[in-house]
Amino acid sequence: AERVRVGVRGNWYDVTTFLKYHPGGQEVLLEWQDRDATEAFVKYHDEEQVLAKRKPVGTYKWDPSSGPAKASSKPAPSPNMSNPVIGWAASRIALLGAVIGVCYFVWLRSRDTLIVSAFGVAAFGNLWQAGFFEVLPSGDKGQLRRVAFPQPEGTAAMPSSTRDVALPGPKDEEDEEYNTDTHHYLTRLHEEHGDSICIIRGGVNVVFVRGKEEVRQVCFGEDFMKTWGADAASGQTCVDYVMNLIQPMLKGTVFNLHGEENFKRRGALRPLLRSAGIFVSSFSESIAKYVDEWGEGKVDIQSLSHDLIRYSLMEVVAGGLIDMVDWGPFHEAMDHFVLRGAPACHDRNVNPQDAHHMQKLFETCMPLVTEFRERLNDSTTTPTVEHSLLYCLTKEGITDDEMACTMVNLIVAAGEAPASALAQTLEEIANNREVEEKLLAEIEEAASGPELDYKSLNYSEACVTEGLRLFAPATMVQRVATVDTSLSGARIPRGTVVGVCVHSVHHNAADWPEPDKFNPDRPELHYANHPMLLSFGKGLRGCPGKHLAVAICKIALARVVQMFELRPVPGQKPSGECAKVRKFVEWSVDGIPVMAKRRWTPKA
Repeated sequence: AERVRVGVRGNWYDVTTFLKYHPGGQEVLLEWQDRDATEAFVKYHDEEQVLAKRKPVGTYKWDPSSGPAKASSKPAPSPNMSNPVIGWAASRIALLGAVIGVCYFVWLRSRDTLIVSAFGVAAFGNLWQAGFFEVLPSGDKGQLRRVAFPQPEGTAAMPSSTRDVALPGPKDEEDEEYNTDTHHYLTRLHEEHGDSICIIRGGVNVVFVRGKEEVRQVCFGEDFMKTWGADAASGQTCVDYVMNLIQPMLKGTVFNLHGEENFKRRGALRPLLRSAGIFVSSFSESIAKYVDEWGEGKVDIQSLSHDLIRYSLMEVVAGGLIDMVDWGPFHEAMDHFVLRGAPACHDRNVNPQDAHHMQKLFETCMPLVTEFRERLNDSTTTPTVEHSLLYCLTKEGITDDEMACTMVNLIVAAGEAPASALAQTLEEIANNREVEEKLLAEIEEAASGPELDYKSLNYSEACVTEGLRLFAPATMVQRVATVDTSLSGARIPRGTVVGVCVHSVHHNAADWPEPDKFNPDRPELHYANHPMLLSFGKGLRGCPGKHLAVAICKIALARVVQMFELRPVPGQKPSGECAKVRKFVEWSVDGIPVMAKRRWTPKA
């Protein structure tokens, strides 16, 4: 049978057996068969992680400056099977390899884990998590049920009143301080005790790491998997509590389904997640239109940034329909959850009022799903529509209920986090004339009438990336050890929860000189490739929408600076010194006030 090979940086890789596992479908790999796929590959994969264990089957001449290469070289030569000695040995080796492979697969399944180590996908399958949720048939709109999901023995962390992990940390449990200062508290512990620490929470050992090797091991290693530890707080409601978002999420979507169900939906969304460039023009148009409606004087740049991101996300969700959205329930829900999360040590359990607000968001989005389906039947689609969230889910045969839930979750998750970083970056620019002048010079060169040359906004992207570092919007990555393993030389028992506090990593002077300073000129400042930039997480469970988020923030930053001069409000304390939501987020309870003065208006 014909083998399928794909080229990356001058090496051919055989992906024949991986075709059926590729999240974006086998047609993506077939599109690059016998071609250089370097540019596409590095954009969506962690190169070192994916290729480290894969052996090339041949080489070809590759010049980074010459564009995609053709298949000009032959693969590595196969053994001479006509030689009886070589043929006999090769056949026995192949048989032995097959037996070992089957045994290895059975062993993996016995751990209730499916690992597919090829071209960027691993550790999908039946996770150890105790359960997941699914939408009931359409007659019970918006109601969700729990589906049994077995938990292997020995996975859950066992309560202990003593430190069972040989790592330094505070002597006693400090639950109140942990729930009051969250990531700032963990950063102080790292500064006091080192890069790998252990604390006791609820009688359970919890490990936190911030060193480069340990972070990589936790995020990429096969000994750790993502843990969803929100069941207790979520209860039997229609929503999931999320520690690094202000608002919870509706259950039963790609955001919180596990194993094969998650794998299938992530694959269906691949056309959306790899198509940031298709949305650039519509992002620019919708952002310019919205920013043009801003007033002058004292404004809340946090609230404005949040609405700006939400509006842009409707292009991602449906390729439009912005004017049909009733944003009132979204504002009401956000206000409710900000106040819920403001007090120190607030009750994290989802209550009926929380569920009521999320149910209203679901009811707001259901008519939009119906309208989208009707428009698909009545008109010719555009490229943005054909790459939108609802279009991808429609092709996959997802129900209207689940599509509405997914729409809510996308607007919640992809709205809050970028808006938080964007608002604080704009606040920084309001106080930093030097950065503002560099941005204006770049924007003036990139502007052609009302249009912006997106690809030339390199300094704007650097400002966005530095903002994501300094003001990381979601400040915790959490995993669980699936086997007995070790970190920093200390034994980590199976079931131990291991956290990476993003704030601690981003404010570590060992990796970021002058970490508290906003400096867009830092070398090698790239949101996807820098090993210690964790704003979107790392590894297979990192945020797959990072390219879309950066594209929106990059255009938004350029448009706001182009159209408005921002200055600090006299006497106003910086947002970093004001009240924050007491979760693993960076969100100011009372907004971020700045003074805005119009400097340019786009022509109609």
